[in-house]
Amino acid sequence: MASPTETTVSVLSPADEQTTRDFFEKFDVDVTTQDRLLAEFNAGESWDSMTSSATPVSVESRTIDGVSWTVSTFDDGSVRAEGIGSDAAAGGVSARGVDSCNYSVGKYGNFSNCHIYYWVGVVQLGFYANFSIVSGGNDKITSVWGGTLFAGGACSQSVPSPTIVKGTESSTGKAVAGLTAQATMCAINQTVNFPSYLHVGGNRADHVYS
Repeated sequence: MASPTETTVSVLSPADEQTTRDFFEKFDVDVTTQDRLLAEFNAGESWDSMTSSATPVSVESRTIDGVSWTVSTFDDGSVRAEGIGSDAAAGGVSARGVDSCNYSVGKYGNFSNCHIYYWVGVVQLGFYANFSIVSGGNDKITSVWGGTLFAGGACSQSVPSPTIVKGTESSTGKAVAGLTAQATMCAINQTVNFPSYLHVGGNRADHVYS
């Protein structure tokens, strides 16, 4: 996280709070924990799930509505969900009619128009990618585009275009692409970096929050 900025503290709008509660329900956060986390956020506290330096107490894989999610739960009860799939199945970041990805771990082939995203309740960040999982060869990321950010309670935000850092898997590591967005979160009085990267290699694709 960046150093605190001088902003006016505000609370989540009713619409933003409902979006956050929808996220909590989707990933089985109980109502008592929901209430506490929302109260903490509106009081100016950050959640563990919003920083890449926090270590989750549990990590599990789930497939929900056709999306392959990695779900991390943290000591404060907050949750980070990272997924690769289609807008229609995600129920999260604003839809763009992309529904042809069909990626899941273990599949080989060319995957087009995949939405790469994560969701921490008050923040949803995503971008789109075409990539290939190659049996007996090097996996590849061929193109990326369309970064999107929803940040509840934000005074301002910046979303750069996603870029390919390394296009083809090699002996030195996986193919990598993505972006790091920023939002000034009024409720916690800080400007926060939100990194979102696709790693493709070892015959699989993963979202990496770092």
